[in-house]
Amino acid sequence: MMYNAKLDHHDTKSLSEIERKNGGELPKRTENVALKRIFNREDRHGKKGSLKRLICLLVLSIPDDLKGSLHDCLANFRTMAKLTWEKRIQISLDIAHGVNYLQTSAEDKQRIMQFDVKSANILLDAKWRAKIACFFLSTLNSTNFDARNVQMNPKESCIYSLGVILFEILCGRLHFDEIYYAENEKGLPIMAQRCFDEETIINKMIDPSLKEETDENNCILNEDVNEDSFYIFLKIACRCCAIREADRPALKAILEELENALHIQVSQCFNFIKHKHFVLLKITQIACMLF
Repeated sequence: MMYNAKLDHHDTKSLSEIERKNGGELPKRTENVALKRIFNREDRHGKKGSLKRLICLLVLSIPDDLKGSLHDCLANFRTMAKLTWEKRIQISLDIAHGVNYLQTSAEDKQRIMQFDVKSANILLDAKWRAKIACFFLSTLNSTNFDARNVQMNPKESCIYSLGVILFEILCGRLHFDEIYYAENEKGLPIMAQRCFDEETIINKMIDPSLKEETDENNCILNEDVNEDSFYIFLKIACRCCAIREADRPALKAILEELENALHIQVSQCFNFIKHKHFVLLKITQIACMLF
């Protein structure tokens, strides 16, 4: 369960190095935070986590206008209908930047190996900007961390999880929706890949608010969705969910593709508005001439 709370804490960043050495008094700060409560956890992570890995309580600073989690939005079709294609790409880009930040370590810092990237752990504010939350199953690793001590490869696992989230955002449904398990046991990613290969993904899978029917059996993207932007997004989502870990893209490539998709979509919107203003101006000029 997620809680929105206020936390009083000492601000060590505000002290200079000299003040720290001289025992300067730490200033206090109050921030909004998101906290997650785990009820009666008795699985292997709960029993062995404190012994086998470093489990930390990480507090995420959040704005006052927290909207909720991406999971909550995906579970509400009315909310998803409000999300334009541009907003969906921006949310995806925010998440990808967050994953990249967690997995990129400076030489003098520890990095977080995030094992639990999913829509329930993505928080959204009133402007639909996304932040990754809940690090209960994460491990803090130093720069001399030996990857052989980890049974799974966290980077490739996170990339696959990111791909699942991209498909959720594209389809407007949670990945465990029973509709995706009607034909196969692996759910959304496999079904999406098959529909992409068969060129039926627009008809069968994407969020209805992103498409319109042309006849009884066919759909096309609606006029607000740029086709190039859409397919760039779709292809990188498919690559993220590749079965073989070696076939999944690096986070840098994911960021580049999502930024490209966003740029193309924003450019289309700008050109549309510019054209609309031009048409209105011409209509106004003609009307003035008539009178």
